[in-house]
Amino acid sequence: MRLGLCRHLARASGWELELTNRPTGGGKPFLIFLPMDRTGKPVLLTLMGSSDSRLLVESLLRRTNWALVHGNPGLAVAGTLAAHSPDAVLVEMDASGTAGLEAVCRIRQDPLNSELVVVGVGIVDDHALPKVALMAGCSGFFPYPLDPVSFPSRLDAVLSGEREILEEEEVPRIQRHFSEALIEELGGRLAILKTGPSR
Repeated sequence: MRLGLCRHLARASGWELELTNRPTGGGKPFLIFLPMDRTGKPVLLTLMGSSDSRLLVESLLRRTNWALVHGNPGLAVAGTLAAHSPDAVLVEMDASGTAGLEAVCRIRQDPLNSELVVVGVGIVDDHALPKVALMAGCSGFFPYPLDPVSFPSRLDAVLSGEREILEEEEVPRIQRHFSEALIEELGGRLAILKTGPSR
């Protein structure tokens, strides 16, 4: 693809960070633009288990200062983060599975995401779930049902630096609970690989 066409596509897309090359041989200088958020709003990436959950978050944040993008809590989390460069990530936690916990672990594996705001949400059938989410690397945990009045302001507070912290004496117990949940999930997956999915 010719550089002139690249320039045309970049301009047509409305991108606004401008770079200019300086050719050392033949050819002419050209401009290209990298994507920037024109809204000025903080970007929230949701990693939810269902479309209903995504619609719920959209409805709660519709009249707020947040811009929303959506992804899935699967193996492609790193690519999703790179594509959207969010200011915060909202991850749905499921007490019966570990997809959300694993997504948080994958996010935190990258040193570039060490300061990224990650908030867990979920139904608290298991009282340990919020603390396990913190152990996995969440900055905070919001239980379902999400309050339509306080939810946006709580997100703003976490973005501004508010954090939920595990008590030091709780860490060994929650670490054990966290490890057991991951091991149990891994055992179930290995069993499926050996026997095949149930019909």
